[in-house]
Amino acid sequence: MDNNLRFQWYVVALRQFASREGHCRVPALHVEVLEGMEVKLGSFVSYQRQRRRKLREDLNLAQNRGDLEAVRKLESTMRKFKEREEELEAIAGWAWGPLRPGPSSKAARNREIKQLYGNGTQVKALADRYELSRQRIHQIVGPGALTNA
Repeated sequence: MDNNLRFQWYVVALRQFASREGHCRVPALHVEVLEGMEVKLGSFVSYQRQRRRKLREDLNLAQNRGDLEAVRKLESTMRKFKEREEELEAIAGWAWGPLRPGPSSKAARNREIKQLYGNGTQVKALADRYELSRQRIHQIVGPGALTNA
């Protein structure tokens, strides 16, 4: 399967996910079943976001260094990527960056999670809010977490 066809396959899977879930915040390890085939959608979404960010960072670095050859190559790559960017942006719920600023550190985030859990917030609600797996929430809140599942 060539790269363009593979990309289209992932886009169809993302549209299916977005239609069902109402958003494009795909969990990192999510596998979408499309026409009986498993599609590693979480990996795809993460890669697209990382690739866009890296291309922009690399272009800025090359421009700051005055490396005209690198700038030319990166601009060419970005022009090719632009069509894919536009296709993803056309999907309702798609966002390139974090949907909201996260806590300044994982320790601060984990304290927030423990506090909310202690106040009765359900594990699923915490997992959705912080875009973590329920298993990770259980690991953060520690023993006894199954009582609020």
